[in-house]
Amino acid sequence: MAKQIINRSQYPTSALGYTQVTTDQNTAGVFDVTGVTTTVTVPAGARIRITAYLLFLNTAVSTAAEIYIMEGSTVLSTGAGLTSNSASAQVGMSTVVYLSPSAGSHTYKVRVAPVAGTLTIKSSTSPAFIAVDVV
Repeated sequence: MAKQIINRSQYPTSALGYTQVTTDQNTAGVFDVTGVTTTVTVPAGARIRITAYLLFLNTAVSTAAEIYIMEGSTVLSTGAGLTSNSASAQVGMSTVVYLSPSAGSHTYKVRVAPVAGTLTIKSSTSPAFIAVDVV
Protein backbone atom coordinates (compact mmCIF):
# COMPACT_ATOMS: atom_id res chain seq x y z
CA MET A 1 0.00 0.00 0.00
CA ALA A 2 1.40 3.38 -1.00
CA LYS A 3 1.77 6.05 1.65
CA GLN A 4 -0.06 9.28 1.09
CA ILE A 5 1.99 12.39 1.74
CA ILE A 6 -0.01 15.29 3.14
CA ASN A 7 1.02 18.78 2.16
CA ARG A 8 0.39 20.86 5.33
CA SER A 9 0.10 24.03 3.23
CA GLN A 10 -3.19 22.62 1.92
CA TYR A 11 -4.49 22.38 5.49
CA PRO A 12 -3.24 25.48 7.27
CA THR A 13 -3.92 26.16 10.93
CA SER A 14 -3.47 29.66 12.21
CA ALA A 15 -3.56 31.01 15.75
CA LEU A 16 -5.67 34.16 15.93
CA GLY A 17 -5.50 34.75 19.67
CA TYR A 18 -4.31 33.28 22.94
CA THR A 19 -4.42 34.63 26.48
CA GLN A 20 -3.49 32.95 29.74
CA VAL A 21 -3.32 33.94 33.39
CA THR A 22 -1.13 32.51 36.14
CA THR A 23 -2.72 34.15 39.19
CA ASP A 24 -5.30 32.33 41.31
CA GLN A 25 -8.82 33.80 41.48
CA ASN A 26 -11.70 33.14 43.92
CA THR A 27 -15.46 33.45 43.58
CA ALA A 28 -18.67 32.31 45.21
CA GLY A 29 -20.77 33.15 42.15
CA VAL A 30 -20.78 33.47 38.37
CA PHE A 31 -17.91 35.61 37.09
CA ASP A 32 -15.75 36.38 34.08
CA VAL A 33 -12.26 35.03 34.67
CA THR A 34 -10.05 38.11 34.93
CA GLY A 35 -7.56 38.31 32.08
CA VAL A 36 -8.90 35.33 30.14
CA THR A 37 -10.29 37.24 27.19
CA THR A 38 -9.01 37.73 23.68
CA THR A 39 -9.98 39.97 20.77
CA VAL A 40 -9.32 38.53 17.33
CA THR A 41 -9.85 39.57 13.73
CA VAL A 42 -11.59 36.74 11.90
CA PRO A 43 -10.88 36.49 8.16
CA ALA A 44 -13.81 36.30 5.74
CA GLY A 45 -15.11 32.75 5.36
CA ALA A 46 -12.98 31.37 8.18
CA ARG A 47 -13.98 28.52 10.45
CA ILE A 48 -12.53 28.89 13.94
CA ARG A 49 -12.00 26.75 17.03
CA ILE A 50 -12.16 28.36 20.47
CA THR A 51 -10.71 26.39 23.38
CA ALA A 52 -10.95 27.34 27.06
CA TYR A 53 -9.32 25.58 30.01
CA LEU A 54 -8.95 26.08 33.74
CA LEU A 55 -8.07 24.09 36.85
CA PHE A 56 -10.32 24.65 39.84
CA LEU A 57 -10.67 23.76 43.47
CA ASN A 58 -14.07 24.00 45.15
CA THR A 59 -14.64 24.21 48.91
CA ALA A 60 -17.86 22.19 48.64
CA VAL A 61 -17.63 18.40 48.60
CA SER A 62 -19.02 16.51 45.59
CA THR A 63 -20.22 19.54 43.69
CA ALA A 64 -19.75 20.91 40.20
CA ALA A 65 -18.72 24.01 38.36
CA GLU A 66 -19.39 25.15 34.81
CA ILE A 67 -17.10 26.87 32.32
CA TYR A 68 -18.45 28.98 29.46
CA ILE A 69 -16.98 30.49 26.32
CA MET A 70 -18.76 33.81 25.82
CA GLU A 71 -19.04 36.50 23.18
CA GLY A 72 -20.59 39.46 24.97
CA SER A 73 -23.55 37.99 26.87
CA THR A 74 -23.97 35.08 24.43
CA VAL A 75 -22.92 31.62 25.63
CA LEU A 76 -21.09 29.85 22.79
CA SER A 77 -20.04 26.70 24.64
CA THR A 78 -20.42 25.09 28.08
CA GLY A 79 -18.34 22.53 29.94
CA ALA A 80 -18.57 21.13 33.45
CA GLY A 81 -16.35 19.65 36.11
CA LEU A 82 -17.32 17.59 39.13
CA THR A 83 -15.28 17.56 42.33
CA SER A 84 -14.72 14.37 44.24
CA ASN A 85 -15.69 13.69 47.82
CA SER A 86 -12.75 15.81 48.94
CA ALA A 87 -13.05 19.56 49.28
CA SER A 88 -9.38 19.88 48.34
CA ALA A 89 -9.57 18.05 44.99
CA GLN A 90 -8.41 20.01 41.94
CA VAL A 91 -10.33 19.42 38.71
CA GLY A 92 -9.51 20.50 35.17
CA MET A 93 -12.35 21.84 33.01
CA SER A 94 -12.35 22.63 29.32
CA THR A 95 -14.77 23.43 26.56
CA VAL A 96 -14.34 23.78 22.81
CA VAL A 97 -16.56 25.30 20.15
CA TYR A 98 -16.25 25.45 16.35
CA LEU A 99 -17.79 28.49 14.66
CA SER A 100 -18.00 30.28 11.33
CA PRO A 101 -18.43 33.85 12.58
CA SER A 102 -18.72 36.97 10.47
CA ALA A 103 -15.48 38.55 9.28
CA GLY A 104 -14.03 41.21 11.53
CA SER A 105 -13.32 41.81 15.19
CA HIS A 106 -14.69 39.44 17.85
CA THR A 107 -13.99 39.35 21.59
CA TYR A 108 -14.24 36.03 23.40
CA LYS A 109 -13.98 35.45 27.15
CA VAL A 110 -14.19 32.71 29.77
CA ARG A 111 -16.84 32.70 32.51
CA VAL A 112 -17.19 30.22 35.39
CA ALA A 113 -20.01 29.34 37.77
CA PRO A 114 -19.68 27.18 40.88
CA VAL A 115 -22.80 25.19 41.70
CA ALA A 116 -22.07 25.52 45.44
CA GLY A 117 -19.25 26.65 47.69
CA THR A 118 -16.35 28.92 46.82
CA LEU A 119 -14.44 28.25 43.63
CA THR A 120 -10.70 28.88 43.36
CA ILE A 121 -9.22 28.92 39.88
CA LYS A 122 -5.72 27.47 40.37
CA SER A 123 -3.94 29.35 37.58
CA SER A 124 -0.69 29.36 39.57
CA THR A 125 -0.70 25.54 39.29
CA SER A 126 -1.94 25.31 35.69
CA PRO A 127 -2.57 28.49 33.64
CA ALA A 128 -6.19 29.24 32.70
CA PHE A 129 -6.39 30.09 28.99
CA ILE A 130 -8.47 30.84 25.94
CA ALA A 131 -7.19 30.08 22.44
CA VAL A 132 -8.72 30.94 19.07
CA ASP A 133 -7.47 29.18 15.93
CA VAL A 134 -8.49 29.13 12.29
CA VAL A 135 -9.19 25.55 11.35
